[in-house]
Amino acid sequence: MSMKRKFLFYYLNTGNGHLNPARVLKTAVEEEYPEAEVELVDGFEKNNLVGKVFFEKLYRIASVHLTGLWTLIFDISNHRAVQTLVFHLVQPFIIKRLRQKILTSGATDIVSFHFVTTPIVAKVLRSLKKDIRLTCVVTDPFTMPKAWFYDKSVKYLVFSKEAKDFAVKKCGLTADKVTIIPLLIAKKYRTIPTAERIKELRKKYGFPEGKRIVLLSGGGDGLPHAKRIVNSFLLHKVDFSLIVVCGRDKSTLNYMQMLQKSSHSVDIRAFGFVDFLDELIALSDCVVIKCGASTIMEVLLQQKPVIICRYIHGQERGNVEFTKRNHVGYFIQRGSKIANKIEYLFSNHSEYKKLIANLQNLNLDTDANKVAHLVHRI
Repeated sequence: MSMKRKFLFYYLNTGNGHLNPARVLKTAVEEEYPEAEVELVDGFEKNNLVGKVFFEKLYRIASVHLTGLWTLIFDISNHRAVQTLVFHLVQPFIIKRLRQKILTSGATDIVSFHFVTTPIVAKVLRSLKKDIRLTCVVTDPFTMPKAWFYDKSVKYLVFSKEAKDFAVKKCGLTADKVTIIPLLIAKKYRTIPTAERIKELRKKYGFPEGKRIVLLSGGGDGLPHAKRIVNSFLLHKVDFSLIVVCGRDKSTLNYMQMLQKSSHSVDIRAFGFVDFLDELIALSDCVVIKCGASTIMEVLLQQKPVIICRYIHGQERGNVEFTKRNHVGYFIQRGSKIANKIEYLFSNHSEYKKLIANLQNLNLDTDANKVAHLVHRI
């Protein structure tokens, strides 16, 4: 009789791009192997103030508001000496709890979803001399910091050939250590909305039939410069409705709610943090986003043309290049130019249909069950 498998999925709360794939894979493993147990573990416990401040809050501030600082952090962190220093600084705040968790949980497998936790887990396992399998899921699809592949003894799962080539050619891993897997995207984003479904959703949210709708969304922290973009739309007196998802950005939410009440030229609907983004994407005709890994794939899977107005230096560059290379969207930063492009697409039916045809030809593999079988076999 085979031993019951107990998985610990380690993540850090530095954006949903790490946690969301962990949740998707957890669901898939539990569906395919009901006897297996999967536990999501935050690498920083709640009272770990150093970890929470420097690796969660600082990350969010730098990547969203201080892009120059983020560029500097990203470029410096690609040096192995800097990576080693960071891991040594972080270890005291993780290693004791991590070691205790491994010893008491009965874990047979550990999957890491963050480059900071992977080498620390590997170090603990070597010291314990336990036969526990360690795998790392690299959550950046196309471009990523070298820190993901710091420990060359670990097995890595990546989402693209570009990522595997980077690991082998730039980071010195052997090809057998890196496996390409399907994208880990939540089920609700994997179904292409039918015309009937779109009609139902527009009725649900009070949009008239035949009205074009543009969604602005930037993930949990909202869309950077959303106010500026919407103001440009107002100046253009655009002939389409706007949905603005502001996430945790209360200042932008308050501003959009004010416009929602006062604007007579443009129909605006404002939301804070939502758990129905899949429905808002489905009923939209075009989506304006910051190019996070999960967000871009969730939009493309529902076959919606995308305009990227912002991306994080380095790790999200590949998402932009993928979008442009496959002719399914655009990278435009200035609000007035975004408005012009959307108006052009909505008035030029042949151009819009080309984008839709390109989206239909993407054929993105999102079968999480394949990944579940893989991690269960490792």
